[in-house]
Amino acid sequence: MFELIADLSVDTGKWMRGMSERLETWLHMKEPEVDLGRLEERMEPELAEKIYELDRCIECGCCVAGCGTARMRENFVGAVGLNKIARFRVDPRDRRNDDDYYRIDRR
Repeated sequence: MFELIADLSVDTGKWMRGMSERLETWLHMKEPEVDLGRLEERMEPELAEKIYELDRCIECGCCVAGCGTARMRENFVGAVGLNKIARFRVDPRDRRNDDDYYRIDRR
């Protein structure tokens, strides 16, 4: 799963980058040309708090390294991947819908 660097040291970066690219964990804007100033548009504090809580993951890899399913299924994204999907699903600036997220890991 993670590349071994040395005793008790692994490289989570390659796995995390691959997972992020596969799940497209970036904001897919609703409008094709976006004024970068609008990325900071006002939103309700409760929604901002939900997004903030989902963004708190530090991508340490513990949830994946300790996951039996991730060990058995190479394409399983684990809790970190599911958390990333949830983060962008609640963001109103993202244009993707439930069908897009259902198909996101089917590539």
